[in-house]
Amino acid sequence: VYDIAHKAGLNFKQEIEILELTNEIDRQEYLQRHLHSMVPMVLEMENMRKKIQMNGHFKNVIPPQF
Repeated sequence: VYDIAHKAGLNFKQEIEILELTNEIDRQEYLQRHLHSMVPMVLEMENMRKKIQMNGHFKNVIPPQF
């Protein structure tokens, strides 16, 4: 879990929280909740990437709200 958590986009507070968990199952569940919460943002970023690849053919790009 530690190797994955290090690359999963946790902020400093979240990294400390996962380090403080003593049970491996709790760490896995914490990381799973974090990854599930990131899915909408990743999908929006992927949509934006596709629009950017259109190289100006998409004129009404609305930036995502993060």
